[in-house]
Amino acid sequence: MVMVNLLTICEFIIMAVLVIAGDNDAIVPAWNAKRLAKLFPNGQFHIIRDCGHLPFEEKPEEFAMEIKKFIQQMQNATCVATESVGFMPI
Repeated sequence: MVMVNLLTICEFIIMAVLVIAGDNDAIVPAWNAKRLAKLFPNGQFHIIRDCGHLPFEEKPEEFAMEIKKFIQQMQNATCVATESVGFMPI
């Protein structure tokens, strides 16, 4: 079995990545999640206030809203990029 340290390959993942963290996370502190997001060339970071380790359970509406905004940004970026070269978005 080949073991890979994922932190060493983050710089090669060029797709957009969203890292969401709770500001009261005792397992993965928000500062560490933010550091992770910075390792990706197109990483984004969002912190959810008054939230622990499980933002999708503790703050599901805010969590879902951030994912929705992220997806919309990616769709808008895809449309702009494809318009400039004459292709239709999928």
